[in-house]
Amino acid sequence: MNTLIHKQTLYIIDGSSLLYRAFYGLSPMHTSEGVAVHALYGFCRAVKKIIDDFDPSFLVIVWDSPGKTTRKEIYEEYKATRQAAPNDLFAQKKLICEWASTVGISQVVYQGWEADDIIARLAREAVEKNVLIIGPDKDLHQLISSSIEMYDPMKKKRYTKIDIEQKYGFEVRKIPFYYALVGDSSDNIPGVRGVGPKMATILVQQFESIDDMYKHVDDIASASAKKKVLEDEKNARLSYELFLLGDPDVSVSEEEMAFDKKWWEKGYHFFIKNEFKSLVPEVMWQQKQQQIQPEKKGIATLVLEVEKLKKICEKICEIGFCAVDTETNGLLPLDEPLVGFSLAYSDQEAFYVPIRHQGEGSESQISFDTALGLIKPLMENESIKKVFHHAKFDMHVFDHVGIEVKGLYFDTLIAASLLRIGPDKIGLKALSERVLGEPMQTFLEVLQKQKSFDLVSFEEAGEYAARDALQTYKLWRVFESEFEEKKDLKKLFFELEIPVCEVLFGMEKVGILFDIEKITESKISVDKKIEQVTEKIIGFLESVGVESPELINLQAPRQIEKLLFDDLGLIPRGKSAKGARSTKQDVLEALSKEHPIPRLILQHRELMKLKTTYIEPLPQLVQVETGRIHTSYNQTGVITGRLSSNDPNMQNIPVSHEEGIGIRRAFIAAPGKTFISADYSQIELRVLAHMTQDEHLLEAFLHDQDIHAKTASQIFHVSDDEVTDEQRQIGKRINFSIMYGMTPFGLSKDLGISMKDARSYIDVYFEQYQGVAQWMKDVVEEAKIKGYVTTMWKRRRYVPELQERNKMIFESGRRVAVNTPIQGTSSELIKWAMCSIDQYLSAHPGYGSLLLQIHDEVIIEVDDKYINVVSSRVKAIMEQIVLWTIPLKVSIRTGKDWSEVTK
Repeated sequence: MNTLIHKQTLYIIDGSSLLYRAFYGLSPMHTSEGVAVHALYGFCRAVKKIIDDFDPSFLVIVWDSPGKTTRKEIYEEYKATRQAAPNDLFAQKKLICEWASTVGISQVVYQGWEADDIIARLAREAVEKNVLIIGPDKDLHQLISSSIEMYDPMKKKRYTKIDIEQKYGFEVRKIPFYYALVGDSSDNIPGVRGVGPKMATILVQQFESIDDMYKHVDDIASASAKKKVLEDEKNARLSYELFLLGDPDVSVSEEEMAFDKKWWEKGYHFFIKNEFKSLVPEVMWQQKQQQIQPEKKGIATLVLEVEKLKKICEKICEIGFCAVDTETNGLLPLDEPLVGFSLAYSDQEAFYVPIRHQGEGSESQISFDTALGLIKPLMENESIKKVFHHAKFDMHVFDHVGIEVKGLYFDTLIAASLLRIGPDKIGLKALSERVLGEPMQTFLEVLQKQKSFDLVSFEEAGEYAARDALQTYKLWRVFESEFEEKKDLKKLFFELEIPVCEVLFGMEKVGILFDIEKITESKISVDKKIEQVTEKIIGFLESVGVESPELINLQAPRQIEKLLFDDLGLIPRGKSAKGARSTKQDVLEALSKEHPIPRLILQHRELMKLKTTYIEPLPQLVQVETGRIHTSYNQTGVITGRLSSNDPNMQNIPVSHEEGIGIRRAFIAAPGKTFISADYSQIELRVLAHMTQDEHLLEAFLHDQDIHAKTASQIFHVSDDEVTDEQRQIGKRINFSIMYGMTPFGLSKDLGISMKDARSYIDVYFEQYQGVAQWMKDVVEEAKIKGYVTTMWKRRRYVPELQERNKMIFESGRRVAVNTPIQGTSSELIKWAMCSIDQYLSAHPGYGSLLLQIHDEVIIEVDDKYINVVSSRVKAIMEQIVLWTIPLKVSIRTGKDWSEVTK
């Protein structure tokens, strides 16, 4: 029975298809509470675009039925090759269903049937309406007619009957016949063995139907095709039945499908809860914000009187504790002036002291010198404990105005990074909302139309800034309580991470001297090589008849795609997320074995990356006052505890070729000083040996054997002294691959060998190092029970992937579980060493300063008079930082620039 009585378009969304596209098409997103929402966001955003573009009066979302479906009953192997869906996907689907109900979009699911069948029924029922099916599924192409079309929301492309028939080369009604022959690997529909798209198209064009083909099978011109069709008739007919769309007994009324775009506003609270402000119309956002103002707990007080500030400082000195925050105009503390500071010594009230605001009323603020004169003794009093959120930033801001912060006690950013269970956001605003249930204004909301914070009115600035200190104080109380329940993390926090924070502050403050003339020489050299590579590419393309090769932009992926696959006729090796033929590095490396141009394009890309990422930006990062580059270390960005750096990223400056070494030459020691590089040798393998207590690993390190040659000797069945350089390199890559939990597939790809050989290498490895195999097994099993793995110093990393049925996700979790204890412990070792080295240098003023930490290496700038004594002492400190059965080994190098100490 047709229930649709008006000739308007019915929009049917293939919910299951859109869900999977949103889940796999977007990078993971989480709310401030750690809830995964990327599929939810992508789905809602796609539907919003459909509503904006089409303004539908009738809209419905159709879902696959859970459990066994009709096709599974026909063919047990249907979709058997598909991985189980991630747990995350189902959780986000529930949220999508909740949202759709909230905004009044009808949803249809029918037990035992797939979404495609339900869509077919609804579309066929809508005989008095036009139908637009929203989704990319090729199974639905057979439905397209003069009144039924399809729309792919990702490609933003609409498909009519003419489009589909041009695509296939035959009538729409024959599409099931076509797929009965070619099958469908994604659904594990077999088709006819050996019949591909080209032959299938010929047969479908020749015959009216599958029955007609078998009735006149002798008319098939190709003997090979005829043989295949006859031998696999059973699979052909089975595949035809599986591909045909069914007719479930489901019907939805016009009233249920009705939709009004105004209903979108009903989702306001849902969007806010899931932090999708971008999905809320701006006018509506402002209206709702005026209606709903969260209760603000605690008083934010603006301090404009000297006597008031004196009393606050006296109270803090009496209590011996306070939370502190600074306000600047930007995010670079060495470049931005101190605009004001906030203090809190209870959870009831906090105070903001403006000192560099401009504009109306600025004359009423306490003078800069007076305010600093009052705050300086407090901040430099080590006996007064200070709490910050991102202490390093505030310490730099104070240092820039001549205040040396002493008495750092707690950093709520670092604490949050240690205590978090999932990928939670740990910024102050996110923590306040998630942990305290108290939303805060963002910096941009306070700034509004002002160009900088110092132009914001006192009242608005005070309300915002004072709460930064207030919420930091409140978070300290919560986190300190959590540390009492997690004593191991408390020890790690106070004994290692807080001291490391102070060490990193000192390193950032000192910076590293940079020679502009040397980097200019590198630029000239790299520019010349870019020109030479470009000329080679153009010359070769001219020789093979490519038209106007000099006009090709070698930095434009689409132009490179056309060059490689259209002009040169190379075979594509995969597609990008947007459907273009991939020109990624691994693709170009594979194509380089077949043609010289991909290798030249790779060289061009590498040189351009050096130029645009390092050579050109580095001079802009030199501080005028110091002539040095002051990188910023991130202590909370890597979940294993490793340090990273930015502005610039010192850890990624390449060393693999002369151009990278040229960049390092520009980082120089000051006159009368020398760089010392102290680098742990094979630290992760030594950590692995200690953790696993594998007898063969222990023996190798105790007797100072070449561990890579030892592994290679077992794999290639030769003695240690017979191992070739090539075999040793393979042994080395296997040693490190095993630590990262690499599978035979990953190793085969990494080494360019067969899966069989890769599996054999791994089997031999574990036969040799049985202690490693057992340890890995134990780590994974323990993580399944506890939910997390730990380092030697009990840093935790939660691994929910180990609870997944999806094999790929589980394997990813297994790799994380195996690698984290090793990589995390290695990072903690270098941190302990940095703290000890810093203590040594602080106790000997004039010896030198820590400058950089790069992976397992530290670089120190030392007075030339003390090179030998410092080198000797640093080596001893690092090698004796722990007393394990196996020795730690440190290499020392010295030089006048970074390239000279690069191994």
